[in-house]
Amino acid sequence: FSEAEVTLASTKGFNVITFGDNILRSETAAIYALSVLHHYQKGAHHENL
Repeated sequence: FSEAEVTLASTKGFNVITFGDNILRSETAAIYALSVLHHYQKGAHHENL
């Protein structure tokens, strides 16, 4: 996204997140995002034990 698009989204209440400076293909980004969510879900589950 351009800087203007990011700024507009931020002013409309969206939270901006990044994967750092890496640019991922959409297929790879989806797999990465699901892996991160799984990691945090698994970690939260173990903390409650």
